Order: sequence, then C-alpha cells, then structure tokens
Amino acid sequence: MSHDLQTLSWNIWTGNESEWNSAISHLDSTSVYQTAEWSQHKINSGWSVRRLAYSDGTGQIHAAAQCLFRKGPLRTAVVWIPGGPSGDFKAIDHEFVSLLKQNLQVSFIYLRLGITNIRDDDLSNALSASGWKSCSESIGAQSSLLIDLFSPDEIRFEAMSSDWKRNLKRSGKHDLTCFQWQNPDAQVIADAIQQMGQLKEIGSAKLRNSVSEVQSLIDSFGKQLLVVRCDGPSGVLLSIRGVLVTGNQARELFAATTLEGRDCQASYASFEFLLSVLKQTGVQHFDLGGVDKLNNPGVFSFKMGTGAKPITYLGDWEISQPIWFMWLASKIVIRRAN
Repeated sequence: MSHDLQTLSWNIWTGNESEWNSAISHLDSTSVYQTAEWSQHKINSGWSVRRLAYSDGTGQIHAAAQCLFRKGPLRTAVVWIPGGPSGDFKAIDHEFVSLLKQNLQVSFIYLRLGITNIRDDDLSNALSASGWKSCSESIGAQSSLLIDLFSPDEIRFEAMSSDWKRNLKRSGKHDLTCFQWQNPDAQVIADAIQQMGQLKEIGSAKLRNSVSEVQSLIDSFGKQLLVVRCDGPSGVLLSIRGVLVTGNQARELFAATTLEGRDCQASYASFEFLLSVLKQTGVQHFDLGGVDKLNNPGVFSFKMGTGAKPITYLGDWEISQPIWFMWLASKIVIRRAN
C-alpha cells in the first residue's frame, strides 16, 4: 500500500538497540555499519550516536540512519553515517539535517555519508537533488569485489585466474588445518595484523591493529565476527581471516598470512575454507572488504583471482548547514574517522 508523502516525517529514534536492529533489518540497503553493534564499537573509540527514523502515520519505517557524531567548540558538530542510510535514500533531505542539528543543539553541522551500496545513477541523482555533494576526498575504499555464494561454484571457478587455481591446488599438498576460531584472541589477531602488514579498509575507516580496537570488535559483535585460521602441522598460525556477518551479508575485516604461510599457499586454503563456513551460515553476498589496485596491488591481484565480481560503491557524500562550514568540517571527519 502506498502512502501520501505528506504523512512521512523524520523523528529521533527512542527504541532500544535490539528494536533498532529489527527495524533496519526490514529495509533495503542496510549495512553492518548501521547496526547497533557497530555503533557500540565506535562509541568505544570516542563517538556518540543518534538514530533517526523516517516513518508514516501508521508507524511503518521507510528509511533510517544511525549517525555517529562528535561535538566541537562554538556549537559545532560533525556527523558520520557509515554504510548508510537504510531504506529510501530520497528521504535523506534538509528536513533530516535540520532535525539532527536541532536535536544536537548546535549552530553549525556537517554530515558525511559513507555508502557501501553499489553505484547507481538514480541514487546519485536523488542525493544531489536533496542537496548532498559527492566528496572529492573519500575515507576508505571506493571499490571492492563481491561473491554471490548462492551461485553455483562452477561459475566462480570458471572466473578464477589460472594462478589462483594453481595455488589453491598446491595448498592441498601441504599439511594445513583450517578451522573456525570460536573464541578469537584479540592479542593474537592484533599481532598478526601488525606483523603481516595487511591492513584492511572497513566501512570508511581503517581497522587499527591495537589490541583494544580488536577486543572492541569481539565484544561488540560476538558471534557475528567470524574468524577462521589456517595452522601448520605444529599448530603455528599461518593465515587468518575475519569477517562481519549480518543476515545474509558478510564483509571482510582483516586478512593476514605469514611468510611461512605464503610458501605453502595458506591464504588460498583459508579463503576457500572461509567461503564454505559462510555458505553454511546462510550468507549470500560476501564483500571482500575493498580493493586498491594502485596502493595495494598484491591484495588486489589475490582478490581478483578469486573469481569475485568487481563493484564500485556509491561512496562518500556530504552536506552542511551553513554551507561554508563544509570545507573545514570535512577535514576533521577524514582525520577522526580513522
């Protein structure tokens, strides 16, 4: 049933976190970065949160946005909406900005969207029509690769590079043990990321390699943070991969392989094992967590070789009230989002 647009309005969300997750789960374009778990993780690193819902007279929600913010001097605020919003993009308009500005009790406000939806001209036009401007400088990866795990394996195997197929086959000749790490150790993960040098972009922000950052992810997401590891014969860690799972979607957070692991192609074994676990979990869409061909060609080549489909994100968009506040605030968000 359609609704008269005049009956739709933005309001500050007053429900609890469980109710929020339930509400956005029914909307299109929902990202893991719009979940209550992600906000809790970012609260641990100094952000505050406001949630807004766009609903009709019956209470049905058509759009929603989880806003992370930091207040500054002179009644200013910068707002970051990673992965979002959820639902109808056309609703994110000046009414939305004005309500948030009023609720935060500030005179100057800057908002940035970090949208991980696939680029779409209609969505871009809708954002532009609502006053949003595409950012000249982005926070994080603007392209990635996507695997449809409901698609027959034969389709992806056919799209794999010959080198990827060969290295996967070679990994089977070594005594490797891959398993899902049920109680991951933050110290081990942080050390692995730091030592093995594969730092990933996650939802418009880099995952720091500190123990506290990793522990925050573990505490905030619990079983939604799925970690697999590949060990050698003596139980030595050779390769590790971590993803966030929300509903039927998953997104890679980190991946690292030791020099010894590279010699026995452990990264290929751990990747294929991860896919099997995700399938059993019911995941359909697996986003490989961003790619950067120019600055990280090795990781780009590995991910391209998997047979995944290249995608380009809708990316970063910004708006401010007043308009002149945009330039200064944009620099602040870029620095503090990381």
